[in-house]
Amino acid sequence: KDIMQGDNTQDIFNFIKSIKSNYPEDVKYDSVVNPFNYDKGLKDIDIKNINKKGSYVNIEYSKLQYQNIIKFSVDDVIVNLIIYTKDYLATNELKLIINRIYCMIKTFKSNITTNTINIYLYLYNCPRVITETYINSPDDFQGINDNDLFNCTNGYYRDSDNKILVTRLNTYKGLLTHELCHLCKLDFGGYSLFEMWDKDKVKYGEFKFSKFSEGINNAISSLIHSVFVSIEMDEDFDKIYYCEYKYSKDMVGNLLHYFKCDKINRLKECGYNQDGMVFEYVILRYVYLEFIDKLFHFRFEKEGKEKEYYLLFIKCLDQIADKEFKFNDKMIIKDTNTDINLVRMEYYLF
Repeated sequence: KDIMQGDNTQDIFNFIKSIKSNYPEDVKYDSVVNPFNYDKGLKDIDIKNINKKGSYVNIEYSKLQYQNIIKFSVDDVIVNLIIYTKDYLATNELKLIINRIYCMIKTFKSNITTNTINIYLYLYNCPRVITETYINSPDDFQGINDNDLFNCTNGYYRDSDNKILVTRLNTYKGLLTHELCHLCKLDFGGYSLFEMWDKDKVKYGEFKFSKFSEGINNAISSLIHSVFVSIEMDEDFDKIYYCEYKYSKDMVGNLLHYFKCDKINRLKECGYNQDGMVFEYVILRYVYLEFIDKLFHFRFEKEGKEKEYYLLFIKCLDQIADKEFKFNDKMIIKDTNTDINLVRMEYYLF
């Protein structure tokens, strides 16, 4: 998908250019590696079911063995980075993590209001999956959340103590970039912007947006993640971005397929209930990337045209609501224990 055409072409080009120009060659850092005490570490991580013995996430979390304590600075901002791993963390992998954090803070420093940032990465292997379709009823989707398979808490940015927490090894750099976008206020106003309006207006059909900005943030982090991946893999940006865009479209198709549905405007009648921001994370992210030439949002935010932007977003959503989305069967993962088809639903492709 060629994003370099349309209303915001120059804005997007300048945005990408600014990120690339601040990507560092070498960042000086201090690092110490300690053994990780699983039982003592439980109090440091507030993720649902992480303390529940035998749960999907707890089984893998308990396998972490090393605590990597890293400290570096970006101008006058101090970054305390703590990474928990099952195996020794390769130096090259650590540098890629540091480079992303450094670049985001350097590029968007004017949006950051603290001099100390604390980042925790718990890199245990827990793929995000759903069953190909619901088995008993659409309400099965709640069980997918409750069992930490998908649509469950994987990380957050908390501005009260300037803390970022990211869990799961799977596509973790994308999720880290997502949380850094919150830190850098790239999410079109954070959590509170749309509370100034009548809540009934912040919805689409029967679906209310609990956090409209999460869809914005998931999309802009996909763009930035694509920039980073293109640098890290020494690949053409357009190629990487197209793959992430296509993946976001496949996620919509896979989500609809789960509910035995093929159109967004049929989700409600197919039994989908909006809960936990799936509509924002999956569908709104795709809408943004599909219409990025119109929805690249920073100009609207700068000019104070939040309501105008929201109405434009809904207009774009209307254009694809009756469109048929296909299920991507290449994302099927066979569960050899139950012979049930599972479907890959990681937040990002790379």
